[in-house]
Amino acid sequence: MNLIRRILALGFMVLLPAAGLVSGALASTITVPGTANIFGAGHGTPPAPDSGGAGTLPILITLPADASYIQFDSITGSVIWDPGWPSNGAEGSTSGYGSTDISSYGGISGIAHSQRIMFLTGVFLTDATPADPAPARLSFTDASTSFASLSPLLDQTFYIGDGLTGHGSGAVQQFYVPQGATRLYLGFADSMNFHSSPGQYGDNSGQLTVNYTAVVPLDNSPTSWSRAAGDPGSWDLAGNWTSKAPTALSSPLKKSLFCR
Repeated sequence: MNLIRRILALGFMVLLPAAGLVSGALASTITVPGTANIFGAGHGTPPAPDSGGAGTLPILITLPADASYIQFDSITGSVIWDPGWPSNGAEGSTSGYGSTDISSYGGISGIAHSQRIMFLTGVFLTDATPADPAPARLSFTDASTSFASLSPLLDQTFYIGDGLTGHGSGAVQQFYVPQGATRLYLGFADSMNFHSSPGQYGDNSGQLTVNYTAVVPLDNSPTSWSRAAGDPGSWDLAGNWTSKAPTALSSPLKKSLFCR
């Protein structure tokens, strides 16, 4: 106890992570096959109104409570949308039909991209089964995918690509979790010539290995907690320090930080 008194007499500073920084993060690795039909998110079977094969259900990521955003730390591998064309990575392909314009279906929005096809796509859902009407479609270009962060709506498909601000380079992007979301699905948007209703997954192959992190921020935490020398504060019986200094932070400092 004498040691504690000496420390308090001299004053001390305890630094905690800055407000908004990570207090919890769930990092994991999943595999997304080229057959993963993003329009099957939240449904029991993948749809194929355009025929050509429904593929498989998209890959589910269960979000931790209070998750703020998802980031994709690395994505490797390749997929094929047609055996007669070269494989491509998560960024999609610029060959073949060259653009994407797929309709909404089953409560999941369609998606458009003026320069790419077969790119990694995501959609956030609640625990409920998606139902029409679907939210508005998002439309992307190579220039518009250089965003630092993206805030899609529930049931609204969005471009992930390789999760970087550039194509194969740049900063890691942040995909903010919409309020109420409990699930994130990853897959691909495919259709006849990539310009129709969902379908044509029957000739897809390959897979991507996706390393992601779900980030949970600190809640209302001060940048630092301090007890400056001469601060006329006091400990209470619960072991909390309450500062009375004019510039001190209002959050109490737990006495349990110290050993008796």
